[in-house]
Amino acid sequence: MKKIIEECIKINIPYLNYVNNLLLKDINLLSHSKKVTYYSLCILNSISIEDNLQQYLKLFCSSMLHDLGKINIDDYILQKPSSLTEKEYEIVKTHPCESLKIMNEFCLEKDISDAILHHHERYDGKGYPSGLSKENIPILSRIIAVADAFDAMTSSRCYRKRPMLKEYALGELLENAGTQFDPYITGSFIKLIESGKIHLGWEFSL
Repeated sequence: MKKIIEECIKINIPYLNYVNNLLLKDINLLSHSKKVTYYSLCILNSISIEDNLQQYLKLFCSSMLHDLGKINIDDYILQKPSSLTEKEYEIVKTHPCESLKIMNEFCLEKDISDAILHHHERYDGKGYPSGLSKENIPILSRIIAVADAFDAMTSSRCYRKRPMLKEYALGELLENAGTQFDPYITGSFIKLIESGKIHLGWEFSL
């Protein structure tokens, strides 16, 4: 997997340094983006029939960009230790669209922009922004959703004193497979974790 990531980084992605500099404004967000990217690529590697570098590259880019829009949301909302109000939650839900607005000048490929826009859709159709369900949700979005949730649960957050244990986080993924998450992708990720094929918390350098 490290070799695949190195190959993705070697390719001259014109906006990668731009994105990295933006994310440096929030070290925690940069760290999260890298871990989600790593987990996502591991998932794709486990479920992909053919070794397609272009597909890895699309997932690499969309994973790195998936939460970029949060830099446009006030810290008092993102760092709030208590529950969000309905209004605050609606603001947080704008971050996929905000990510695309930030990247508008770079004319992202449709597969990448769709993956970013829909990474908070739910398998049961109750997600946002479009209420897509099952296979109508782009495959890259479904992968990012699982990786994103796992890293969020196993990392420190302002609203949680300590990260969840790996076993508890996997239990949460399993419990929500088929409702929030794609059950096949969830099962594949859980197998990767349990087999030790994923190094938890590993981050690459750009």
